[in-house]
Formats: sequence, structure tokens, C-alpha cells
Amino acid sequence: MNIVDFIGRGRENATSREELCRRVNLSDRKVRKLIEKARKRGEIIINDGTGVGYYISEDIADLTAQYRMNQHRAMSILVQQKYLRRKIKEAELENVKAEVLLAEIKK
Repeated sequence: MNIVDFIGRGRENATSREELCRRVNLSDRKVRKLIEKARKRGEIIINDGTGVGYYISEDIADLTAQYRMNQHRAMSILVQQKYLRRKIKEAELENVKAEVLLAEIKK
């Protein structure tokens, strides 16, 4: 099944995820996975984040808006990753210190 076949063309024909689930008789999670797979194949599926739904578009304004939204999300995730990595390194350092301390105590 190609999820793109069930998604409207143009913003005025946007399809909500709930409607997509009904059309293809799949769970929300499976529909999201199908959309993700289609995007990985190069399908341009727009979701402007306003609740209008998903749609196919070749309009440069839609493409630009989707690009910017995706870029913002990616940067936000990378910022979170920086702090997660820092915490992990701190925890690893604490574990090493604890191991060294235990080794000294056992001597």
C-alpha cells in the first residue's frame, strides 16, 4: 500500500491523520510509519503543523515552509542531544570516580 495514494493534493485537500487511519483501516502509529517511509523514499508530504492535515504539494511556498519547520525541529533535537550527551558523560565520569574510589578502598 502506498499511503500517498490516500493523501490529497494541495492544502485545500489536506487529509487529517484520523481520516487517513479510517481510509486505510490502520492504527495511527502504522499510518505515521507509512508516512515516514514514504518521506524516506522522497515523497513530499506536507504537514504545516496547523492541524489542517497532510497533503501533497509542489507549491514553492509550501515546500519552503515545510523545510523551515523540519529544520527547526532538527535543530531543537540537536540542542537536546547536546545536553543529554553532557549528562551521560558526567554520569560516566562519576561512575569511573566511584570505581576508582572502591578500588582504593579494597586495597
